[in-house]
Amino acid sequence: MLFHQAMLRSWRTVLITTAAAGLATSLPACIQAAESAAPAAATTAAAPAASRIPDAVTADGGRYFGPLREHQFHGSGRLEWSNGAVYQGQFEQGVFSGKGNYQSADGGHYEGQFRRGLMDGEGRYDDNNGSVYTGHFVASQFTGKGRQVGKGFVYEGDFQKWQFDGEGRLSSNGDQYRGAFKAGRYQGKGKLVYADGRNYSGDFVEGQFDGKGRYESSDGQIFDGDFSKGQFEGQGSYRRK
Repeated sequence: MLFHQAMLRSWRTVLITTAAAGLATSLPACIQAAESAAPAAATTAAAPAASRIPDAVTADGGRYFGPLREHQFHGSGRLEWSNGAVYQGQFEQGVFSGKGNYQSADGGHYEGQFRRGLMDGEGRYDDNNGSVYTGHFVASQFTGKGRQVGKGFVYEGDFQKWQFDGEGRLSSNGDQYRGAFKAGRYQGKGKLVYADGRNYSGDFVEGQFDGKGRYESSDGQIFDGDFSKGQFEGQGSYRRK
């Protein structure tokens, strides 16, 4: 009944922790304008970026191709590193801002909105393990409405700082849950239907049946009443279909 925490942790790596991370705070100081960049760009506009002279170079070796304003990246441009990381899209005052595409060195890919150098707004992130998140980001974290598809599970609903949090629906290895989540676990009112036909409707606490609920076994036994830590406990009634 718990969300796969290992999968959740793998998604925490979405934060831009490659060489691009320093852009949000140190970019204006690390730009070195290439004196011959303008004429070179004009005569080799159709050439691949790797064969062109960059318009600026960052202190960590990033090569920038695009317009500058007061020695800052500003407008539509491309920033690439020797480790394979690439950003292409909008810049404002030296940082990613607006629509853009970011390809990380480990194969992760983000396409969507940026704000102040971070993924912020609507977007899509594909990691290098085949998992995909589509929805809202705040400060490079899954926060807001979204949909996440991974190995063995699909979740659609509310997120808060990477985790399922709020109302949502989770399908995991044949089990179906719909209801409230807190910090990645079933918490509050919900209904869980197992792949073998068992089902529970009622209160959950930290992923377990806890409070008032109704449990039905795959062979038709029904218990209505009190639960504590996943067990029948307290007042209730029992019957068969």
